[in-house]
Amino acid sequence: MKTRIATLVENIRASFWFIPVVMTLGAAVLAYVAIRLDMILGADWLRSFGWLFINNPDGARAALSIIAGSAITVAGTVFSLTMVALTLASSQFGPRLIRSFTRDRNTQYALGTFVATYLYCLLVLAEIRSSDEYTLVPNLAVLVGIVLAVAGIFVLIFFIHHVSVIIQAQHLIAVISDDLQETIRRLYRPALAPDSDEARQLKQAAEMHAEIAEDGGVVPAGASGYLQGVDEDALLELAHRRDLVLDLVPRPGDFVLAQGALARVIPAEAADEDLAREINGAIVLGTQRTPHQDLEAYIYQLVEIAARALSPSLNDPFTAMTCVDRLGAAICLLDEMQPPSPFRFDGDGRLRLVINIFTFAGAVDAAFDMIRQYSRTQAAVTIRMLETLAQIAAQTERADRRAVLRHHADMLRRGAQEALPEPHDLGVVEERHRRVMRAIGEQDHT
Repeated sequence: MKTRIATLVENIRASFWFIPVVMTLGAAVLAYVAIRLDMILGADWLRSFGWLFINNPDGARAALSIIAGSAITVAGTVFSLTMVALTLASSQFGPRLIRSFTRDRNTQYALGTFVATYLYCLLVLAEIRSSDEYTLVPNLAVLVGIVLAVAGIFVLIFFIHHVSVIIQAQHLIAVISDDLQETIRRLYRPALAPDSDEARQLKQAAEMHAEIAEDGGVVPAGASGYLQGVDEDALLELAHRRDLVLDLVPRPGDFVLAQGALARVIPAEAADEDLAREINGAIVLGTQRTPHQDLEAYIYQLVEIAARALSPSLNDPFTAMTCVDRLGAAICLLDEMQPPSPFRFDGDGRLRLVINIFTFAGAVDAAFDMIRQYSRTQAAVTIRMLETLAQIAAQTERADRRAVLRHHADMLRRGAQEALPEPHDLGVVEERHRRVMRAIGEQDHT
């Protein structure tokens, strides 16, 4: 349940309607409160506001009508500008980047401000009364409407500036990079050396995992879709209650096929329909990848920007190099963190659940493979990638991670030797490759 709620919250954050709706409801409450306060406090204390004090019913109607008409017109303009920004983002950066734009709080607040002002003025207009026997002008509520109109002017100025900023590649890359690093800090913890008991427990769990992969019964998925979230607590409780060991095959971000292998279980005979129903109830599937538990989703967003920048239609290596810089910073941060253990134990210390986790090697592959493939003929991008690998290698202390970095450096070097015709460019690539080797602590004898 907790995972479903977290996924729902993430989807609401990425929606464009939630904050404007909340602000519109707030405007209705504000109108009610302002009208009631006006009845309680009276209008005498408002006369000190001078020309802002409107006591004539016709004047109040005219002022609120103008504000309401202007607010809804500007709301349409805000919506139109937002659609233009989304269209540009989709064509230049990729359709998967639209989520970053719809999550933008400032755009949502701008639209909400004008829609809320429109509704507020309509509600206050309905309270104005004028006849030969009775006249009612909610002066405080009218004054609040004027204040909202003035605030809307500043919001409009800010929004125009904001739109001109958010469609810039550098800004979008920085926003995605910040979200990526925040997700790393949320999903991972600072690296610590495991004690001897923990190391022995993990070794035994790894041996049992191999047994599950070979002899475990298969639990099928009930539907197709991208795995958006896994309720680990529910799966752990299920495995403990039924005395099982579960191995979840896909990880968040993977596409799951209906009737495909969702989990493996020991003992194999426990893989019945009831177990499949409970396991399917502990996961969240959707039509797209979401970054709540999927670190690779943010990495691929930066990679997509870089890949599109390297396409012949754009041919923008500077944007691609910026993406490489940001990806390098994220990999360095990931190197400082300890990935969560794939093994989950119950209160008695028995292995109950195995989770497919996103590894350092997987992050480096996701970050650099596609960019390397698109940049074979781009000497500047190849050189920047080698420089980034050298910086990461200088930081990491683990031999297995250095081997991953060397593998990528060697692939970049071979690709450059095959695709770059200029000897000077090849010489620079060779020099940067030697830097990677020195950072790794190996000599390049080839």
